Amino acid sequence: MKKLKRKAAQGYFTLEMLNRDFIVRNGTEGIDPDLPDSVRDPWKEYQRREKTWLRKHLEITKERREAMRALGLKSIQSIQKPLSHPSISELVDSKGVITRLDSSSLLESGQNGGFEK
Repeated sequence: MKKLKRKAAQGYFTLEMLNRDFIVRNGTEGIDPDLPDSVRDPWKEYQRREKTWLRKHLEITKERREAMRALGLKSIQSIQKPLSHPSISELVDSKGVITRLDSSSLLESGQNGGFEK
């Protein structure tokens, strides 16, 4: 309910709609309370509109929730990790032979073969 207030959702929401576990986004709206004059049975029309709304706003499954949580944790961890570049000892073996040539890592480590950046 608080999420709907923050998004200034228009329309009305039934108890079943409010109990549904779904993602509230900008533009999430409830059911339009206004009915055209041509509607013969308002109760059936409101039920039809509610069913349509429920079909459009699917509930989040446990699997989807876990996937979203894992993705969020993964992105947070990637932000928190400092970037590291390999040292020269990681690029050169004990005999002094370059085992991995990566121009960006050589530039970062200052071993650029006498060329300026």
